[in-house]
Amino acid sequence: MTIGFSRLIPALVLFGSLPLSGAVDLDFEKENTMLECRTGARERIVQLEKPLSGPFTLLIRLRLNAYPAEAFTATSPGGVASLYSADGRSALELRIRGSYAELYAHGDIRQGKAADGRLRLPLKHWFELGVVWNGSRMSLFVDGIETASNRCPAQAKPFTRLIAGRGMAPLRRLNGEIARVRLVEKALSREEMFADFNKNWGGSQIPWKHEKALPAYAQLKIADDAVEPITGPITQTAEVVPWSGPGTRDLLLSGQSDPTGHYFFGHQLKLHRNLNRTENGSPVFDSGEDIALSGREFKTILRKDGLFDLIAYGANTPLGGQLIYYRNSGKPGAPVFNAATPVTVGGKFYPGEIGNRSAAIWDIGDLDGDGVPDLVFSTQPHDAFLNSIPDRTPIWDGRSYRNSGPGRGYDITGNWLGRESIHYFFWARGQAAPDGLNFGKPQQIFYGTHHPETPLQVKALLFPSAPAVLNIGGERFLAIACDVDKLYCVRIKTGNGTIRAYDSHPLLASPEMPTNYIICSMRAADIDGDGREELIAGGNTGRITVYKGTKPGDFTEAAVLQQGGSLQAESLVTPARGDWNGDKYPDLITGDASGYLICWPGTADPLVYGTPRHLRENGNPVRHRAGLTGSIQGPAERQWGYLQPTLGDWDGDGRNDIITNDIKGELKLYRHAAADPYQVKSEFFTYRGQKLVTAMRSRPAIVPAKYNYANKNMPVLLFLDFNGYLSVAIPEKKGSAKIAEIVRLTDGSGKPLSVSGVNQLWGRAKFAITDWDGDGRWDILWGHLANAYREVWPKGTEQPRDATLCCFLNTGTNEKPHFGTLYALKKPDGNWYAFGNHNSSLFPTDLDGDGKEDLIVGAEDGKVYYLYRSQLKPVKVGEWTKH
Repeated sequence: MTIGFSRLIPALVLFGSLPLSGAVDLDFEKENTMLECRTGARERIVQLEKPLSGPFTLLIRLRLNAYPAEAFTATSPGGVASLYSADGRSALELRIRGSYAELYAHGDIRQGKAADGRLRLPLKHWFELGVVWNGSRMSLFVDGIETASNRCPAQAKPFTRLIAGRGMAPLRRLNGEIARVRLVEKALSREEMFADFNKNWGGSQIPWKHEKALPAYAQLKIADDAVEPITGPITQTAEVVPWSGPGTRDLLLSGQSDPTGHYFFGHQLKLHRNLNRTENGSPVFDSGEDIALSGREFKTILRKDGLFDLIAYGANTPLGGQLIYYRNSGKPGAPVFNAATPVTVGGKFYPGEIGNRSAAIWDIGDLDGDGVPDLVFSTQPHDAFLNSIPDRTPIWDGRSYRNSGPGRGYDITGNWLGRESIHYFFWARGQAAPDGLNFGKPQQIFYGTHHPETPLQVKALLFPSAPAVLNIGGERFLAIACDVDKLYCVRIKTGNGTIRAYDSHPLLASPEMPTNYIICSMRAADIDGDGREELIAGGNTGRITVYKGTKPGDFTEAAVLQQGGSLQAESLVTPARGDWNGDKYPDLITGDASGYLICWPGTADPLVYGTPRHLRENGNPVRHRAGLTGSIQGPAERQWGYLQPTLGDWDGDGRNDIITNDIKGELKLYRHAAADPYQVKSEFFTYRGQKLVTAMRSRPAIVPAKYNYANKNMPVLLFLDFNGYLSVAIPEKKGSAKIAEIVRLTDGSGKPLSVSGVNQLWGRAKFAITDWDGDGRWDILWGHLANAYREVWPKGTEQPRDATLCCFLNTGTNEKPHFGTLYALKKPDGNWYAFGNHNSSLFPTDLDGDGKEDLIVGAEDGKVYYLYRSQLKPVKVGEWTKH
């Protein structure tokens, strides 16, 4: 059905009632008059004849003339279309944010859900955005390819009104045109979306191509002869490949790619060549090179002719959420890959869901013994994450709930109030094809020998289970990483076209998994050339680890090392810089998500560091952990520590000390313990005879004695108190961990400053002290979680989209400081610095010897970036409004 359109009709006129019998079709292109969406243009409003209460698909063909801003402003994001309930309390918005598409919806109680496409959209080209809503999940499509999905918001009411040409806010429009809007009263499958797009439009004009994974900003490095654990993005996969020739064992890493080009959440594909040596039992590789193939989660398929092919998940390719196959047409040692072709599963796309369950982590391997790799994958409920939260409440919406947030979430015995979910496992038989590989229909894997319908299942609180096909001593096993700190294996038995598992057993000799306690992927391969398969795992910390053994129950963990290259700590790194080992070269001190405290020895080059060393207390590596009750996100985070170190001379003896905060909000003081600079001793900060507990994951800062705060003539400690206020802790005497007085800092009017959100946005800010503007008064530099800016940023000003760099300049004196005027440290061209989502852990230090402090910044991807003073432009944002 087509409806006429006139530019002369006012914008708020309702354009008739449309029956939802089959589809609504607003074909502006056919009418020879495109719907313009720029500011001042008119939108099209359609009142639906009956409420849209069931599944539906919304398809919009549009063209962008320019990108809107990435930050939320009065005119950004650029709205494409929106749906509303009769009372306006439920809504869905399809919008353009920066250069990518985003889907947002909220229900009756405004518990919003977003799905970010993270695919760079073209300018001056027509493309199609699609929304598929099935009642439990909503998915975003670009040119027939699913690019993002999320749960539908709670308590969403039926939609009764469609607006094409703008978003929820009247001024939020994109600079472009809409050619066609279709609304179908059916949730199209991924296969149907792909077929519909190609039938109607004949292929995509989006440049689906690999771009070299250049870092967003310059990174610190390690020396050419130094080694460090290979570490990458949070969700990373590793595969052993004979890239350099038959029999070689190189390492191919793939992570979730970031189409903005920043690569804070991973690179597309990276090859580390094997240097064929080990250090302390760990294989050593080179520093890596970028490989020009798109997709992620790459697996190797060896061929009889000595070549190898690759199978991958087709993210950011024209084949989207499918499995894809790269056929190697090169030579041994010089692979060349043809264009990707689709891999079918039961004649269809790789199943994003089975029933009401989401497909989670996949692997390939010969399960049934026929010599052809099979597909195996885990599934979990769509609402597994929501189940894990007490009362199934949203935790990132800036609201407080009775069982979520600081001091909440547990009963009186320490039991978490969230619920666990059940994970099931499926397999599909491999089917060799002339130039690739396909799989049969997925079938469930069962467990045990007595009850044929008992499924192989894992009960876990939050994280999906990772399966891998593993050969141990000539016998086939399925290894399963389940929940936190659990790595199990089951024997495999085939018969009558089914797979049964039995004899569950822990795989490891020790229950401790010190570096890879949440595994996101596993692959079986012989990484060390001893003729036995090992498990190569990538995990949430970003670390790649190897598990080696000869039988279930005796596997041990080893690191995988690289020589030279970028300095790579674990995820969510927080750095500080100063001489720790006494050689007069400034060292790098880092804390990370796992809670380790590590020293990277400095060299004569301020941008280059040596092999990292754990700081140890009583001979053991320093590590802070939440334990079963220490995280506001529940016991699924029991192995996390989120260590936040700062560095400075606390006791006035001329040597640097370290003060840390962590996941529990507990402040601790570390000093040198002996002649060995890597041995330390520690004590907790206390106040009124109790541990001084602060806002979690916030980094404190030492205010040096030279600033004479409150006329005390000794160092004091800036920190974020438990309630989220900027405060200063004054010790009983110089160098003491016993705090005598706590004072909240204020703005010029005397109001205390809150730099903390609520619930999961509590704490998290990272602070540092310096005289940034050179006026002799100490200022506060800080960074934060990206989502927290909407809670703390001055109202009515442009908010950053990512974790960025901030500054409070002191408008008082050193003895009686006042803060409140916020500055952003931006690029010289006025654009934001963007460090991803979780952290921008900045620390001032002079890198070029000009007497002015530059910045090092730890980011979510474990890298430490550096910015010279000339690259930082203070831009006034406004007066602080959160008190």
